[in-house]
Amino acid sequence: MKISRTRVPKQCEFDAMVGANLQYMRKFRKLSMSKVAEQIPFTFQQLQKYEKGKNTISAYKLLKLCNIYKVDIAEIVKESFIETHQAIINKAKEFTMPDGKTVFFPEGIGEVALVKFKEQYMKKVHDH
Repeated sequence: MKISRTRVPKQCEFDAMVGANLQYMRKFRKLSMSKVAEQIPFTFQQLQKYEKGKNTISAYKLLKLCNIYKVDIAEIVKESFIETHQAIINKAKEFTMPDGKTVFFPEGIGEVALVKFKEQYMKKVHDH
């Protein structure tokens, strides 16, 4: 016997908020839906439903997406996530690396740490 599952309004609101946070991070990381979906794996249509809050995402899939987006699962489920993330980015130093990629560093990071990171980054890029 199959049990019918319906979502209550609060769950729909939560799903929409988490979906918006997931979409924000995917776009922030400049990843296509197809690219992300193939890593999970599920279809880009399913990812689209999660991002729009049409479907409830499982904890397992949410954790996998958080790993791809490099964000803490406890943060992505907060209503204030996007505003908090944007505030951090706005305070961060932005650098364009020699290979054209943009990297953000937290406010207050020392110049020695920046130079060391750039050297390690370029060595890693060169080795690949």
